[in-house]
Amino acid sequence: MDLIAPGAAEDRVAVAAGAQHLTYGELRRLVRAAIAYFRQAGVGPSSRIAIGAGSNRDGQSLDNWIAHLAIMAIGATHASVGSGQGLARLIQARLVKILIGPARPGEPVPKPLRLIPFRAALLAPVRGDDPITLHPRAVRLNMSSGTTGTPKRVEWDSAMIEQRLAQAGEFVTGDTKLFDFLSMTTTAGFRYPLATWRAGGTVLFYPQGDEKGLRRTIERSNLFVCSPDELSHRLKKNDGPWLGREDRTIMVLGARLPTAVRDAALQDVGREIVISYGSTEGGSVASGSSDLLDRHPGAVGFVREGVTVRVADDRGVECPPGVAGELAIQGPAVCRAAYRGSGKGDRWFYPGDLAVLHEDGLLAIEGRVSETLNLGGTKHNAAAMETRLLKIEGIDDAAVCVVSTTSSDHGVVALVCEASVDVEAIRPAITEAVTLRDFEIIRIEKLPRNSMGKIVRHDLGRQLKPAIEALGARQDA
Repeated sequence: MDLIAPGAAEDRVAVAAGAQHLTYGELRRLVRAAIAYFRQAGVGPSSRIAIGAGSNRDGQSLDNWIAHLAIMAIGATHASVGSGQGLARLIQARLVKILIGPARPGEPVPKPLRLIPFRAALLAPVRGDDPITLHPRAVRLNMSSGTTGTPKRVEWDSAMIEQRLAQAGEFVTGDTKLFDFLSMTTTAGFRYPLATWRAGGTVLFYPQGDEKGLRRTIERSNLFVCSPDELSHRLKKNDGPWLGREDRTIMVLGARLPTAVRDAALQDVGREIVISYGSTEGGSVASGSSDLLDRHPGAVGFVREGVTVRVADDRGVECPPGVAGELAIQGPAVCRAAYRGSGKGDRWFYPGDLAVLHEDGLLAIEGRVSETLNLGGTKHNAAAMETRLLKIEGIDDAAVCVVSTTSSDHGVVALVCEASVDVEAIRPAITEAVTLRDFEIIRIEKLPRNSMGKIVRHDLGRQLKPAIEALGARQDA
């Protein structure tokens, strides 16, 4: 399988980073040089490697991608690392032995790893015009973000990598100018740039920390891939319509898209928004237009051909159309280990989502199974409450959770809003949006979210617990 389009002309632009351009001819030559460099350093199909060669926090940089393309062509097992925590998990599980990254003076290499320093600009040129293809022994290690507090490892062999790239390839062409604002540690941050190069399109990068450069980069794109949280963040810094809006498609992945964010984005950022649902273990499950949010606030599109979904209640009985239950998936892109790891002894993969399946195949996500809050024996849907809270003027972000202390379980509404917002003035609207009979309102600066924008509830609970305990102490006094 070709990693870089063999038919793309040598002078066609493959990478654009600010004023700098890299053609497909130059990209191929750099990857071939990196392959030779890594082989000389002892890397082969049996190597297990963590790749963190980019300077950007999300890993979307030329150096990082040159390293990834070369390692996949060599056939080594690899993982993308974007944080010290991710690398620490790989080391603890003894999954990697080599780190590819920049050599920073005075910065120690984590034991017991061997560092291979890497900068694409320093590579020695090599002769040859061999196509750059995915090695059949290549394996990608995906470390999930651990929204439930239990990080998981998901392995893709070369056939599974091909499946996932084919799915992403449905949304790109040779005319695509992609800006992917998701970390390379996420599946979408990995798949879409690769799919774009396979199609002969252009991938855009921006200098880390350059906010004006970031906007200019997005304005040059005709496909902008992001999470709902990141899209909302961009819109808060908005100062009018973005250049190229009429030619731009926004693809949103990772979480539910609030209708207010959709409407603002369609007004200023892009002409259309594609919503999509999938997982590291299960691949792409559904996609469709953001217009579907008018039918259901949690809509994620229509179930794709070849995928079978089932929605069942607590007893395992299939729910009728329009009734929420736990989602289960079957399909050719589901990792075999995901079936074995379900713990339910059947041939379904359970991603842990509460879903509604409509008669025409529209799939809507109502939250996580773990987001069903149990307070005093009564169950509440956290995601549904948060959707209603975000419609209240003055609330920028919100989460509902249960915080357990030694004295009791407490319902908590965590709000992110400007200091000028009078929470007591909007309390009646908050009470109407929340199904909890008793709850506390805590203002916080920022909700803990993972790289795909999902709320990390166990971190939120730990963050809120001291405030709830202090509040209880004052009430007891």
